[in-house]
Amino acid sequence: MRHKVLTFLGALAIIIIISVIGGGKNGTSTTPQSSNNAPSTTSEKAVSPKTIKYSDGKYLVGKDIKSGLYKVTLKDTIMNMGYVERAKDVNMEMESIIANIILTGNGYVEILSTDVAVKLQGVEFEPITLAALKPAIKKEASDAMSLS
Repeated sequence: MRHKVLTFLGALAIIIIISVIGGGKNGTSTTPQSSNNAPSTTSEKAVSPKTIKYSDGKYLVGKDIKSGLYKVTLKDTIMNMGYVERAKDVNMEMESIIANIILTGNGYVEILSTDVAVKLQGVEFEPITLAALKPAIKKEASDAMSLS
């Protein structure tokens, strides 16, 4: 029991740090940003104009954000951490959490149609479809090891 309390307190401290570093956002719902195909002055590649990205805030599933698979990109360059929480109600209290994760790298998160709300901190969500992904399967192996 003591270990669970210490783990919870550690996670809570990290969330508070991310909130403070993230500019002290008030946690209200934010409007997703649509990307455009305007030329970029940086080395970023152009994105389709229909791509919607979600950043820090709380979103209602089915209203503000759709269920599905999302690519998660860390936006916090100081701590290199982000937080994603899926909740069963809009209270966003400890009892509301279905699943949550503190990310230390980019990855993927699935939002289910049964989720009610999603909270994002220090990350950016971009919807993806599995059909659009192309597997990178090698046809040859090198430096392999066989286990018999």
